[in-house]
Amino acid sequence: MKPLQARHCHRMIGATTNKSTSTKTLKTKPRDVVTEMTENLHKISFGEPRVALPKDVPRITRSSQLEEELPAICNEVFRVLGPYNLEATYQQALALELKDRGVTVFSEVRIPVEYKGQIIATRRMDLYLKLDKPVILELKAVVTGLKTDHMKQLKYYMTHSNVSDGYLINFPHTTGFPDDNSVQYVEDVLQTEGGVGVSDRVTRSSTPRKNAVPNIIHVQKTTMTTKTTTAMAKLK
Repeated sequence: MKPLQARHCHRMIGATTNKSTSTKTLKTKPRDVVTEMTENLHKISFGEPRVALPKDVPRITRSSQLEEELPAICNEVFRVLGPYNLEATYQQALALELKDRGVTVFSEVRIPVEYKGQIIATRRMDLYLKLDKPVILELKAVVTGLKTDHMKQLKYYMTHSNVSDGYLINFPHTTGFPDDNSVQYVEDVLQTEGGVGVSDRVTRSSTPRKNAVPNIIHVQKTTMTTKTTTAMAKLK
């Protein structure tokens, strides 16, 4: 299920004239109920309401700009969503951030698998970006970190779609649901499977890692460099 997007709601203010006093009275149109509910749902899903980007946020039109801006964009997605979401959720949020910056984004682009001239299956790349040259983004949300097979997957997509620029991105994932460390809960167990329960047990949520940041590796079809060699060594 795709996360809900909050709509921007503008209050319409109109001036009316009172004939008896010849003074102007401002009337405010009440907020649309559906819009307000949507914003609240977005706040629950994302942790904060969606707001317009500042006017000074640059539009991304070239792959070189993407390389400069991508770490900050991924960090923003991870800051808002936290570590408890799935890959598809991070993918949708990252696509929104890129679209807001003027990037043409295609999600779940199919790569056909042929057998003796017939298409029998497909593989899907996460995000395909149209810039001055096409770019592929392959996303992961794994707690174990990026592996060699993850890199092979990106290179497969790059080879079979004839794309020379791609990024492998991992949003460090923590299973389960986020906890609220500021609240204590008292559990009153009425009955357990064995018939003996524990009542009034006070539980406090655990604290997730706060220093985790998305891991991003830039992959290009060029001669092996020291930078690329170092990145590959870390995957082994």
